[in-house]
Amino acid sequence: MPICVNKGLPCAHQLREEGQVVFEGPVKSDLVIGLLNLMPDKKVAERQFARRLGRDDLNVSLKLFRMNDQVCRTSGQYHLRRHYDLIDEQQIIGLDGIIVTGAPVEKLRFEDVDYWTEMADVLSIISKNKVPAVFVCWAAHAALFHFHNVAKIDLPQKAFGIEIQDVFETASDLLRGLTDTLLMPISRHSAVDYSDLFRLPSVKIVAGSATAGPAILEDPLAKQTFILNHFEYEADSLNVEFQRDLAKGLSPVKPDYQYLKTNTDKVSPSPWEHQGQTFYSNWLDIVRAETLTPAEQVNGIMSDKTKIRVA
Repeated sequence: MPICVNKGLPCAHQLREEGQVVFEGPVKSDLVIGLLNLMPDKKVAERQFARRLGRDDLNVSLKLFRMNDQVCRTSGQYHLRRHYDLIDEQQIIGLDGIIVTGAPVEKLRFEDVDYWTEMADVLSIISKNKVPAVFVCWAAHAALFHFHNVAKIDLPQKAFGIEIQDVFETASDLLRGLTDTLLMPISRHSAVDYSDLFRLPSVKIVAGSATAGPAILEDPLAKQTFILNHFEYEADSLNVEFQRDLAKGLSPVKPDYQYLKTNTDKVSPSPWEHQGQTFYSNWLDIVRAETLTPAEQVNGIMSDKTKIRVA
């Protein structure tokens, strides 16, 4: 499953140990996917999404971005300078697709987030240029608010654990090859109300649950996907968060599913591994189709637009 990353990116070694094919440095790539990484521990998010974007039939280059206005206290400055570009319009225009991660700022009003003005500008640039995008967790909330004025609802208790999501749009290309229920990790302080989405004719509710609310939304015309949960998480991600919150003196709810109690090895496949991998593979197929002429789409042939990029 080739994934092309910047030379020396720390996750390359671990992904190779898992059996993934990893190229480092300038390579000929079929798709260039940007990752606007808003997480404090950027190396974890890099590894999680690099794993999800690996394919055996596509060379996918992962290009890392950060905000100008975000202060990064837990990621080394050397790592940021070496592997990250500051996000701007020209960088976004050069991408085939972009993923925007979550961020631990859910309890703040959008306007109180240090980099909200820049975030709003980035969202507008993505929309204006019709760059296929996946917005994850807080970024999904931010995008729904920015594009559709959908408010995030603060939950009385953090939604945390594993929950089965019902599929409402079985014909969605995002879910090709998946079942009518999805197993997804959840870790968020906010939700959106189904009723706020029903008034949006362009937004489809792909999957969700009665207790945790909508999970996956898509706006096909805008080429935007909103994921409120975490298909990218590793087997031990929730346990790591649980132990972190305990160390902070908080009182987190312990995830109550058996797998977390018996297997906390991040390298071992999680129960949602196949579904998460399939979901992002389907999204890459959608992005790839955008780069093909109609004739190439019929014949399944990549165009000669294949790029040589450094992730």
